[in-house]
Amino acid sequence: MQTAQTHSHRRAEEELADKTLLQEVLQLANAPLIGVAPGMSPDIKNHFESRLAELGWANDPTAPAAITLGSNIANFGRVTEELHELFFHIVSVPVLIISFE
Repeated sequence: MQTAQTHSHRRAEEELADKTLLQEVLQLANAPLIGVAPGMSPDIKNHFESRLAELGWANDPTAPAAITLGSNIANFGRVTEELHELFFHIVSVPVLIISFE
C-alpha cells in the first residue's frame, strides 16, 4: 500500500508542516507489507488506526481501492469534491485527506 493523492483543506498541509508532522502523516499509507486486495480492509483499518490515533486524522482510499476492498468506503474524489464544493464554508478547520492504492 502506498500514498496516491492528498487534498489539503484550510491549509492542513501548512499546519502540519509548521508542527513538523507533515512527512510523518504523508508516510502513513506507505506500508509495503499491506496490499489493497479483497479481504484486506481489517489490516488496512488496523494499520491506519494505530498510526493515526496519536495524530487524529482520518483515512480515505482511492475509488479503485474502495471498489477492490468491497466495503462501504468513501473514495478520494467524492470526499474532496464535497469538502471543497459543498462544505467549504462549513468545515472551517484544517483537514488533510490522504488516499492510498
